[in-house]
Amino acid sequence: MSVVYDDGQVSLLHGDVRGVLRELPAESVNCVVTSPPYWSLRDYGVEPSVWGPFTDSEDGEPCLEHQWGEAAAIPDAYVGTARWQHDGISRAETPEAWGGARHQAQGATSIRQGRANIEAQRNDNLTGGQFCRVCGAWLGALGLEPTPELFVAHMVEVFLEVRRVLRPDGTLWLNMGDSYSSGGRGYYDDEPGANKGNHVNRHRPLEPYGLKPKDLVGIPWMLAFALRADGWWLRQDIIWSKPNPMPESTKDRCTKAHEYMFLLSKRELYWSDFVAIREKAGENTTTTRGREHRRMRRAGRRTKADLNRNFEAAEAAGDEATMTRNKRSVWHIPTAPFPEAHFATFPPALVEPCILAGCPEGGTVLDPFVGSGTTAMVARQLGRRAIGIDLNLEYMAMAVRRAGGQMAFIGDAGGVS
Repeated sequence: MSVVYDDGQVSLLHGDVRGVLRELPAESVNCVVTSPPYWSLRDYGVEPSVWGPFTDSEDGEPCLEHQWGEAAAIPDAYVGTARWQHDGISRAETPEAWGGARHQAQGATSIRQGRANIEAQRNDNLTGGQFCRVCGAWLGALGLEPTPELFVAHMVEVFLEVRRVLRPDGTLWLNMGDSYSSGGRGYYDDEPGANKGNHVNRHRPLEPYGLKPKDLVGIPWMLAFALRADGWWLRQDIIWSKPNPMPESTKDRCTKAHEYMFLLSKRELYWSDFVAIREKAGENTTTTRGREHRRMRRAGRRTKADLNRNFEAAEAAGDEATMTRNKRSVWHIPTAPFPEAHFATFPPALVEPCILAGCPEGGTVLDPFVGSGTTAMVARQLGRRAIGIDLNLEYMAMAVRRAGGQMAFIGDAGGVS
């Protein structure tokens, strides 16, 4: 682990997420807000890591020397995929793709051009990792696993360490995107907004994974259910509804305009402040004060004491309570471009309610996949401390700049082997 930046409020740590988490004190963070690498989305430009198991399958002894087999096929959603926002086609080069509805047609054209340009430059040396012939361990980059099941298993491994550093009353707010199977070509990414991608491996069959052509893979729910089985409390699925989704060429289903944010907790009872994220009540919302006044109007045969009691209850509700309501589970938040990034970033408006509801003021927020640093930036703005972890130094540099600082000297990053 290397400390890239630390000003007492924001700490940015570089290294393999599992190795860094193991160096953090147990039960030291109040809340986790994160968007991990989506399965099969892109090569994040990091060195491969070794993922368990680490024991000989025959005698249960530790595998002292891995014997790596041939490289596995790269995940289908990435091979041949040209993702204009991830592989060098920047927002500056295609600003119309980030405009409102009136620019969506032009944006789609730019995306197609970007895909064509990147397809010609694709790195054919990318693989889906290698398996140890002795113990079955996998050597590769998180997110490029050859199967969705293996990806989910590795994510569970990461969040086992996350749970260790989370306080008993802490919560996890987890954003994860999905993929579609695409016939004999494999999978393609299903994010129409900041994470859209198409065109996949044209050679690998789908039968081993039980997926039919055009099936939705269901990665978010696979991960949510796996975390629940591993001991997390799965409290809620929140829909991130995007008013400005990117257009899709599909003709036999709706354009995808949402992602999932899952709320999970370490224990059955946990700290929360949902009053802090109450939303404005709609015109048709029945408020406490309105209900009490209607009872008063219908109270023709009630006693004076009843009327006084109803009136006092109506007044006690207060003006603020009558104008707000508990936040609904569908959050309408547009995607937000970040000029420095050629890839998707968390919209600050998506992170803010998670921190307000999940972390007390002065508490600590962790993002184990901090990327360009949105979570850390918002945590600082809201008076919370933040810890961010990432393996990509380019992303770390962006996060440091957003924190308003300069990168410290970086030596060899700690990892897992």
